[in-house]
Formats: sequence, C-alpha cells, structure tokens
Amino acid sequence: MNTIIFKHIVYNYIFIALCATAMAFQTDLLINIKHIKIEYYGFIFSATLFSYHIYYLKSIQNKWHIIYAIISSICAAFFLFKLNIQSLPTLVQIVLLSSSYIFISVFNLKNKGLSIYKLFALSTVWFLTTTILPLKNLQSIYEYPLFFIHQFVFIFLLCFHFYIRDEVNEELKSMYTLGVIIANVILIILSFFLCILIPGWLFINILFLMLSIYIYKKKPTNFFYLIFVDGLLFLQPIFVIVLKLLINDNFVNFQK
Repeated sequence: MNTIIFKHIVYNYIFIALCATAMAFQTDLLINIKHIKIEYYGFIFSATLFSYHIYYLKSIQNKWHIIYAIISSICAAFFLFKLNIQSLPTLVQIVLLSSSYIFISVFNLKNKGLSIYKLFALSTVWFLTTTILPLKNLQSIYEYPLFFIHQFVFIFLLCFHFYIRDEVNEELKSMYTLGVIIANVILIILSFFLCILIPGWLFINILFLMLSIYIYKKKPTNFFYLIFVDGLLFLQPIFVIVLKLLINDNFVNFQK
C-alpha cells in the first residue's frame, strides 16, 4: 500500500511540485527576506503540478493527469490573484517560456536548435520560479551573485541529465554525460566558496557528482531519474533547513 502511494506521488508529479516549493522556501531562508506568504508556496506548488500534467497529458492516457491538471489549474489561478504586483514581470517570463516549451513538445517539433532551446527554457523557468519569484527585492541578485550563479548552474545541470536521456543519440550520451561530470567539478569549486556562507553546501554537490558518475556508467530507469535526479532539488533545501535548525544563530545566511 505504501509503495502504491509513493509511486502515485512520484509518477503524478506531486514530488516534483514539492521540490519546486522546497527550493523557493530555501531562497526565502537564505536571503532571509521573511516576506513570502502561503500564496507564493501555493502558487509555485500548483503551477508546477499543472505544468507537468499539461506537458504529459497528450502522451500518457491516465485519468489522474486530467484530474490533477484541472485541480492544479484552479489552485494556481486562485493563488495567482493573491500574489504581489511586483511579481508580474517574473510571472510573465515564466508563462512565456513554459508555454513555448509545452508548445514545442506537444506538436513534436523536432529540431536541434529547438531541442537546445527547450533545455535552456526549462532551466530558466525553474530558476525564475524557485529563486527569482520569491525575491521581494531584485537588487538581491546583484548583492549575492555567487548564490544565484550557483543555483542556475545547479538547476541547469539537473535539467541537462534529462536532456541527455531524452534528446541525445545513444552513441553520444556518454560524451555528453562526461561533460556534465566536468561541469559538476566546476560546480563543486563554486560551492567551495559558497561554503563560507552556507556550511556544508559542498556536500550536496559532491552527491551530485557521484550521481552523475553513476548515470555515466549505468543506464538508470525513469523512476531513478524522478527520485534521485529530481530528488537533489528536494535534498538541497532540506539540507539547508536542517543546518538552520541545528546551528541556528551560528548559521551564516545572506542577510547583511
């Protein structure tokens, strides 16, 4: 019974929606803005759930996709009207990029350039949703550039694993994955400097490197990707939250 519920949560994209919400909460915790209300988390969760179900609605004949698509669209619309007007420019970018990504996929437009565009569009949507949308003041991007660069690279590399799986020819997958491993090493170097601000951040990126090496050597299942690759999006904020609780006042955040 527990296995059925767990698989339902994973395969119906409830888990990935939780990952997006957790990443947004992490931004709130690290930047220490203390302004995010429940409507932001509600919108991010429901909008992520809606996007994934709309994306797979054509390819997967499952009644749950229709049910979740309807419920999440209603919830997303409800929370949308409660968001601060200052969030509108970011929301417009998210909607345009998400719509173009879904349009290309639904109509099965096959082109190398479009394929690469989808990778950058997906990475940017995730970055905007989880890292930029929660910000009360966009000036924070210039005040803490290292954090935002790290987050974009981290999200991009996770998306790149799915890009390799779905878009790259079989004979080229090893070469592309090797590129991800090299990029992971760069990310670890970047996170080494972030460790000055966030104790233990290096640990997450070392796990990421180990995961990339495993994918390079093996051919994991779709379930593996949904749990372990997407799972890093959940593990990173959980790790930060635990550190905050354990270290408390000694936890170094980005507040000036």
